[in-house]
This record gives sequence, structure tokens and C-alpha cells, in this order.
Amino acid sequence: MIVDTVILVLCGLVLVLSLTTPYMNALFRRPQTDDDDSLLSSPPPVTIIITSHGNASQLDEHLPVFLTQDYEPGYEVIIVGERNDHQTEDILKRYSGHPHLYSTFIPETSRYMSRKKLAITLGMKAARNEWVIITDPTCKPNSTQWLSTLSAYFTENTDIVLGYTNYESSAPDFYRFEHLYTALYIFREAQHRDAYRTNCYHLAMRKSVFLNGNGFQGNLKYTISEYDYLVNKFADLRTRICLLQDSWLTEDTPTVKQWENKHIFLRETINHLRHTRRHYLLFHLDQWALYVNYAAIVCTATLGIWRQQWIACAMAVIALGLTFSIRMMIAKRTFEEYGQPIAAWKVIPYEISMIWRNMRNRIRYENADKYDFISHKV
Repeated sequence: MIVDTVILVLCGLVLVLSLTTPYMNALFRRPQTDDDDSLLSSPPPVTIIITSHGNASQLDEHLPVFLTQDYEPGYEVIIVGERNDHQTEDILKRYSGHPHLYSTFIPETSRYMSRKKLAITLGMKAARNEWVIITDPTCKPNSTQWLSTLSAYFTENTDIVLGYTNYESSAPDFYRFEHLYTALYIFREAQHRDAYRTNCYHLAMRKSVFLNGNGFQGNLKYTISEYDYLVNKFADLRTRICLLQDSWLTEDTPTVKQWENKHIFLRETINHLRHTRRHYLLFHLDQWALYVNYAAIVCTATLGIWRQQWIACAMAVIALGLTFSIRMMIAKRTFEEYGQPIAAWKVIPYEISMIWRNMRNRIRYENADKYDFISHKV
């Protein structure tokens, strides 16, 4: 058997691709944790804002963890709810004597704007402290040291801190995979340039930055993506990320409908965010590398069979094995680092499926009623 030049070149190419392209993904480009010497030893008092909109049962379950933080500088928890939400009112009455707890309600007459953005704005104005943490009733701290760990990042040269949330362990594996995969792109960009958005309901910022920048002005009519708009509008080089495990929040598993709507609404949100093309450039390059690698393996195997060049077939098998092995090795290390009980082999089908899932979400968005994304018709 004579091995021709084309086969040799193709074998060399597929080997190089299998050794390099697995590193072109967010699981390998993990953001770095800050050094301890860049953190505060004496953090400031803090305000926590939790907005409740039909989340009374989750608020009832998670509120005790927020109210029992071990934090000497002092903190307050402000619950902002809907007027006449009797379940939330009952919960607040039960905790009415707690020294950390305060509450306020959205005026019933408020219309033509996002209720949740209005709730966050009211919470910001009511906050007595400069540093404010915004989160949801669907989240709860993993530790009584959550507030102490996160607030160590509230340095003089910082305006916004992005925190991380993990889905609870009962969530479907793909939910947890995609959530982490997306967060790693977001955190890495926030660490190296202006932050783009966040997919975690876990955001800390200065009250003065929010008020001086007129808060949600310019996007009040859009019904969701409050955290995305805040980060995109206010984040700059004075933004930090906190990835220490004690600072994580655990987020309740979204229902299938909530999960799907979240992706459809995101398609609308990114139309109104700055730097969208720049943000998705790296993801698209990674996807191209992923598919070029697999396409090269398939072409090498096919050409080898057609020309009966079995060395090409062997090289295709070796390249596929290297691709799978490296990707699973990287995934295993990252899953363990972020507390994700996902089998490493699942990274292979999950990565391949992402572009097709995104395409399906885009089609569903194009077919959706665009008035669903705003609080009133214009």
C-alpha cells in the first residue's frame, strides 16, 4: 500500500486539530480567582435586596438563610413585594421582629414599566448602605459566610461585583452544564474587559452608581433581564467577579417553561445590550473549532475507506480518541471545581448540541409575539 501526499497531509492536519481545538472552549479558559491580598479585611455594612413576585413559597424557604449570616459589620435585608400579595405579607409578619429585616411594596398604580425593575429601584432608594446586593427568592446562600466572602470584594476601586449561582443538584444535567458554560464566558470577559451581562441572580453594586446613573432608565419597559441590563449599563473596568465557593448561591431548578422562556427572552434582551457581537465572537470561534475538528475526522476516515488507505482510518480513530479524552479531562476538572455532579462524557453531546439548541431558540423567538417582551404596547 502506497500512502499518497494528500492522505499524509490530512493525517497531520487531523492530529493537530485533535490536540489543539479541545482547548478552545470556556471550560478550559476558566477565569482566575483573585489573590487574597486584593481583598478587604474589614468590609462595609451591606444591604440585600430580594424582590418577591409570586415567589412566596421560595421566599419562605430561603429567607432564614439570608437572615442568619455571620457578618459583624452589619447588614439589612429589604424585601420588595407586590401590594396585596397576601402570602408574602404573611411571611413578613412572621419575621417582623427580626432586626435585619425590612420591607416595602410596589405602588398599585405603577404601570407601563417592569414591576421587577421598579422593585429593585425602590429597594435601592430604601437601602441605608452604599453597597447593595441584589438577588432573587429562588436563591439561597450555601454558607453563613456568604456575605463575609462576597463583601471582601467591595474595595475602594470596585463598583460592581458579579457573584456565581449553582443550580441545585436535582436540576437536569444540561441545565447545570449550560448555566456554567455560559457563566464562564461571562466571567472571563468581565475579568479582562467591560462586563457584558450575567446569567446569575447574584449582583452587588454601589447604590451611588445606580442612582447617579439613573438606574434602569432607558429599558424600564422590557419585562425581564434586570441583571443583564444593570451589568451592561454600569459595568466597566471597576467590575470584579467573586468565585470563592463560600460566596455561591444555590438557585432553584427552573421549570421547563421557565427554562425555555428564559432563552427566548434572552434573544430579545441581547438586541438592546452593548457589545453583543464582540461578546459572542469567542463562542462562535469555539463552535467553529469544535465542528471543524469533527468534520476533519469524518473526512479523513471517509477518504481512507474510499482509497483503502487504512492509515488514514487509524489516524481518524486516534484523533477522535484524543478529542474525546482531552475534552472530558478538561470538563471533569471544571465540573469538580464548580461542584457540578455531571459525568465528564456528557460534555461531548452537550457541546455538539448547543448550536442546534440556540438555533431552535432563535426560531421560537422569531415566531413569538414581540409584545410579550415589554410591559405595554407602544
